[in-house]
Parts: sequence; structure tokens; C-alpha cells
Amino acid sequence: IPVEAAGKKQIYVTLAMTPKSGTVAFFLDGKPLNRAETVDLYRPYRTLLRNVSLGTHELKAGDHTLTVEWKDTSNRVSDSEVGIDFIWVQAR
Repeated sequence: IPVEAAGKKQIYVTLAMTPKSGTVAFFLDGKPLNRAETVDLYRPYRTLLRNVSLGTHELKAGDHTLTVEWKDTSNRVSDSEVGIDFIWVQAR
């Protein structure tokens, strides 16, 4: 994630919620976001898009790495996928 100017930034992702989706966690530069909470993207019957806030963070200028980690252990998804439509960063 490129950040042009240092400061407080709100990070959002727009994610697909589908029958092939499951539970994921997000990390920024190796540190857990959302207070290490997971986001459940599973929906059994249809596909939806949802905006998810990953919180407000003090970021330095430069490139940052957003990592998505699969956490679902429910066995409800056999052929898993995570659909990310877009990511945006908003100055606060």
C-alpha cells in the first residue's frame, strides 16, 4: 500500500462474501489489524461485496504491506478463495 504523506490513515478493503469464502485476518507490515480479530466472509447462497474497515493507523510515508491470512477451520469451504475488489487509504 503506497502512502504519500505520513499521518493517520483509515484503511478499508472491499471483499467478496461468497460460498467459497471463509474467515480471514489482516496484518499491516506484519502487525495484526482489527485488534487481531477475524472477518468472516462466508455466505452460503449468494455473492455480496462489503466494505470492511481495518482501522485508523499512524503510517509513515512509503510502501506498506497488507497481508491476508486464511483462518477458517470450520470445514465449510473445500475450495477456498478470498475476493478483494479494492483497497483504499483515507487521510484522517
